[in-house]
Amino acid sequence: FEIGAIGEEAFYRSLREGSGKELSTADINKAWNAMLLDVPSERLDFIRAIARKHRVFLFSNTNSIHKTAFDKTLELQLGPGGFDKLFEKAYYSHSFGMRKPHVETYKALLKDAGLKAETTLFIDDNADNIRGAAEAGLQVLHLTGELLDEPRLRELTR
Repeated sequence: FEIGAIGEEAFYRSLREGSGKELSTADINKAWNAMLLDVPSERLDFIRAIARKHRVFLFSNTNSIHKTAFDKTLELQLGPGGFDKLFEKAYYSHSFGMRKPHVETYKALLKDAGLKAETTLFIDDNADNIRGAAEAGLQVLHLTGELLDEPRLRELTR
């Protein structure tokens, strides 16, 4: 589902079959989207600040249901275009057909975006994703604390 190999209807059907219950689509979406978190405004401000001086891309392992819910939430916060407008291009695993942490995924993304691995900084909070990106030759930063507490990131906005 996360790489778009199955659609929403197949996903819903598998959940209904697995649970043995006639779950409504709305109930499934509500439960499925309960794991989504808000994006703190300081992170949004930070992305805007970096984007004034650098090319900024997003790559998220997600699915179409989460993307729809996320878009609705962030359009309320950011206006039309929502989260995607903060980036030169936003890549989502379910539409890109590949996901982190596979090395081939990073290479395909670099090629699509016209980026060079050695001059591209990849930031993530997941150690497996960091390892995959490093194996693909990207510069990496494993985010383990608050975004703005990281000296390398603060430097990007100066």
